[in-house]
Amino acid sequence: MASVLQWQHPWQQGFSFSGNHRVDAARFAALTPEQRTRIGWFDYHSPFRTGIPEIDHSATLFTILREPVARVVSFMHHVWDGKSPGLSEFSGGDRFPVTAFLRDPIPELQNLQTKMMLNTSSCTSPEELKRLGHDAALELATEHLLEGMAAFGLQEELDASLLLMQQPLGWRTPLYVSRNRRSSVGQISLTPAQRRRIEGLNSLDMRLYAQARTHFDQRKRRAGITSDAVARFARQRRATAPVVQTTALARRGVTRLQNRTGGRI
Repeated sequence: MASVLQWQHPWQQGFSFSGNHRVDAARFAALTPEQRTRIGWFDYHSPFRTGIPEIDHSATLFTILREPVARVVSFMHHVWDGKSPGLSEFSGGDRFPVTAFLRDPIPELQNLQTKMMLNTSSCTSPEELKRLGHDAALELATEHLLEGMAAFGLQEELDASLLLMQQPLGWRTPLYVSRNRRSSVGQISLTPAQRRRIEGLNSLDMRLYAQARTHFDQRKRRAGITSDAVARFARQRRATAPVVQTTALARRGVTRLQNRTGGRI
């Protein structure tokens, strides 16, 4: 999504959440008022409420959900690639230890998307889920998704999601260039037992995603976003990729100049 947001706000900067509230809050607090005015968007790992009042009171919210099993597999690739320093014992090697990994009580493995739709400050804390109970937690998470977000989409239908978000978010054509390239040496394939284990760990996320899918399909039909429209958009973004990339390079040059004269975001 970073490429999409950069295209929408080409001469502004982004503030990326790391998932560590204490670190993120300190980074934001350290910004000068001038630096804050240059922020055009916030992205990456943040729960429904960031716990930073200035952001929570002003930001327009949207999110992209991912099919829960696919999300966990993507997270395993992330760990395998050595991108999660706290889980370095699972990184590297010729084969990822899926079964052992799924036995580990890692917060990111369990109902992460439901927790993020509930929580303040922490992405992974289970406390709000425990306080509410599963049924009430799912109900509130769904309410936040459908009513607390200006728009939402599904990773599995990213282009259709961007077209659906365009009007409520006031975007121009949501062009982008895909930048996420996995560097691991292999693919992770699940056995039926491993898939069932992931589904069990993410029973609330499975239900949340099913409800999101139903509402997404309804909204897509009402907006007239057909498969032909999605295909046309895909052709358009591929044809305009050089323009998007050139704009991004120009933006980085402006950012470097701003950072030299006004501090770093």
